[in-house]
Amino acid sequence: MKKFYITLTVVLSYSLCITAQEFQNTVPESTSESVQQNSLIVKSANELVYLIDSTIDYTLDNSSAWVARYKLYYLYDKRGNETESLLKTFDNNSGVFVANYKNNWVYNDQNRKTNYYQLAWNKTTLSWDSTFHVKYSCDENGFLINEATTNLDANSGKWINTYAKVYTNNSNGNINEYTLKSWDKTNLVWTNFFKYTYTYNSNELLTEKLSQKWDGTTSTWTDNSKTINTYDENSCLIESVVKTWDKETSTWGNYRHYEYTNDVNGQLIDKVLQVWDKEKSVFSNSNRYKYTYDEFGNNTEYFPGSWDKESAKWKMNTKDINFYSQHNKDNTRVTRFENRITIYPNPAQNEIRVANITEPSVITIHNINGKLISQREVNSGNTVFLLNNFRAGLYLLQINNSSGQQTTKFIKK
Repeated sequence: MKKFYITLTVVLSYSLCITAQEFQNTVPESTSESVQQNSLIVKSANELVYLIDSTIDYTLDNSSAWVARYKLYYLYDKRGNETESLLKTFDNNSGVFVANYKNNWVYNDQNRKTNYYQLAWNKTTLSWDSTFHVKYSCDENGFLINEATTNLDANSGKWINTYAKVYTNNSNGNINEYTLKSWDKTNLVWTNFFKYTYTYNSNELLTEKLSQKWDGTTSTWTDNSKTINTYDENSCLIESVVKTWDKETSTWGNYRHYEYTNDVNGQLIDKVLQVWDKEKSVFSNSNRYKYTYDEFGNNTEYFPGSWDKESAKWKMNTKDINFYSQHNKDNTRVTRFENRITIYPNPAQNEIRVANITEPSVITIHNINGKLISQREVNSGNTVFLLNNFRAGLYLLQINNSSGQQTTKFIKK
């Protein structure tokens, strides 16, 4: 689902450049990826909205004490879009966090992401060196249609094409298909590499993702893998099965199995990965990921773990702790909207009020999975949404007008 907020943990949120060989040996892992990537990544300046300030990653040492490994810092623009994340690793000798990598994002006047840059800290020159760059292109509707990635060649100092993604979208801005292309350095042309086709249900939830690999010999797409998602009655993802195509038998074989557990607010609290054991013909435990949240629905702790075959137990030896602050300039470097629209109370029980509307606006409420629950047009003043028929859980309230777009979240008790 699309990130309107940074509520899920950010573990090294870097779009690392992946080589063609790495792509070739990779089967798409999961399923909870965003397919509504054309939605505006906008946060409200309302004081009830929280943005993540930093993430600290810890690991257990030999004495079973938590020791810091790295720290991520985040900066945002006046609309709440993430503009920078800075990774610092912990130096055991000096006892401080030392700069390592930095990511920067650029947005246009329509609030669409246009460029992404990654830079590495040069300890010798004490400066940031560019490593790679991604340029995003959109169609007339603002939907993403292309990503082009270039790497900076250290020897020549020139930017070299590496790979590109070409998207087609449905009317809701969800991806129908995207093609991954790699750069042929010899012939200096883009060549097909992988293609991904998405299928949705009536609620626009991703039900299947098909991966196909380009066969240069026959100039055709050949099946590679597919992911099948299952949702509960609240549209929460509860299971994903990844299958790979067996050319010899012309059948789909089991590869991976994901089981998701959600809380009463529809937020993911536990994810278990099992891999297919061909010898035993069963899925075996492999990895586990646990999440905890604060009262506002922000992911505060993330615990990745692995299955220990000898003890037949899960080992959770690392954790991430996320720190949030209210959306204000003092501690997030985010400039508030001059025209403050107030949403209250939060948490809410019977109703949610929207006040100080000064221009014609469209107000929508979606559940945490992106399903539209309510929509209303308001010229000015105040308005009230009754919540009697709403399920308990987390919701997104979005306000669109000529000043831009504001989004906040609230909890229905």
